[in-house]
Amino acid sequence: MVSANSDARSSIDTVRVIITPENVRFDYRLAGPTRRLMAMVIDYAFILMIVFGLLWISLLLIGEGSLGLVFITFFILQWGYAGLMETFCNGQTLGKMAMRLRVVSENGLPINSQQAFLRGFLRTADLLLGGSTATVSMMFSPMFQRLGDRAAGTIVVIEQKSGEIETPAAVVTEKVSLLMVPASFRADRDLIEGLTLYMARRNKLSPARRREIAYWLARHFIRNWSLPANTDPDQLLCLLYSRSVAEAPRSKGYRLKGEPVNQASPKEVVA
Repeated sequence: MVSANSDARSSIDTVRVIITPENVRFDYRLAGPTRRLMAMVIDYAFILMIVFGLLWISLLLIGEGSLGLVFITFFILQWGYAGLMETFCNGQTLGKMAMRLRVVSENGLPINSQQAFLRGFLRTADLLLGGSTATVSMMFSPMFQRLGDRAAGTIVVIEQKSGEIETPAAVVTEKVSLLMVPASFRADRDLIEGLTLYMARRNKLSPARRREIAYWLARHFIRNWSLPANTDPDQLLCLLYSRSVAEAPRSKGYRLKGEPVNQASPKEVVA
């Protein structure tokens, strides 16, 4: 059985943490309606390019009698394009590749052909009333699932890039002091991983968003160390990172700014 944890941090960033019975952890950021709509527009633009290209060639070579062939081609692409692409391209169509999206099973594993074609067949139902059916379904789904996703047991997630972490010198901690941190403090493995993930995402967040997310990790230290209630949680995490995790990213597969990318096995970060 696979469990999906939906803690407060996950809810804020639409991140789903899935842990398999083998204790393998998958962190997925769910794709919202806007990004998925853009991917669908790209896919249909590609389909129409093929159809109109075939129509133009057929009219030149065969004449109006070729219209039936064009309609059959459009029908096949409409019903089979997404299923074939997602089956043989590991959950991606051209539109999803362009928007860095991927379809996976609810348990975090790659989808199979049955799931790919089922969600593809139900695309027409999702597009009823100008896409209202899909929109309503996604609004009432905690994992942004349209009808096809619900039937196939799939979710659409955002592909992540390897993280780039600020160097310790670049981290500004003017609102906190090293005197706040007990001399006996040592970061354990889980905290190091959490700080590394946060720092890899930090530059992509607004200051208010940083404080909102950092609070869930920093509140433990603010409470246990009796720090002032107005302590900036983002700055506190930066301080702990610069003190304890300066060398940790290299061993975890992340890279500091200015370092060359390791092409062998970059670690993906939820962003």
